[in-house]
Amino acid sequence: MVFITGTTGFVGAFLLAELLATYPSKCKFVCLVRCESSENPLDRIRENMLFYQIWKDEYEQQIIPLQGDLEKNHFGLDDESYQSFTHQIDIIFHCGAIVNFILPYSQLYGSNVCGTREIIRFATFNPSSSIPVHYISTISVLPSDINQEISIDEISPEQLIGGYAQSKWV
Repeated sequence: MVFITGTTGFVGAFLLAELLATYPSKCKFVCLVRCESSENPLDRIRENMLFYQIWKDEYEQQIIPLQGDLEKNHFGLDDESYQSFTHQIDIIFHCGAIVNFILPYSQLYGSNVCGTREIIRFATFNPSSSIPVHYISTISVLPSDINQEISIDEISPEQLIGGYAQSKWV
């Protein structure tokens, strides 16, 4: 099974659609969705993909919508569900984040920094069988003036402008 965050955003929706098209009926996709308890997480995924005109009704058979929150310990899941998923997931695609170029770092810290930390904790919950994580972000992962291969430790945090870029660098 594949675990995906951010499927109610732009990148996550297209990633999910591409994976569903590549692996039709061969794979299940657990999609973590932050929503109110009265909302159906599958409806949020469907509405987002309909907006981008990439939804197909057959996708519903492969999607396992999971109501949760990146900011919360164990994504807000009960211990039994959390542990069960750590044994079932084969790979993680993490592209969930609050994308906002105006908010300060302090307001993005929970989702963007703690959320990534929770993904790492989830992936390493079973020390004997860690789950591979693919971290995906389109903007502000590196400064825009980089045009050669560099090492992460060569990037100065002072080059990062705004809370969003800072939350991606951490």
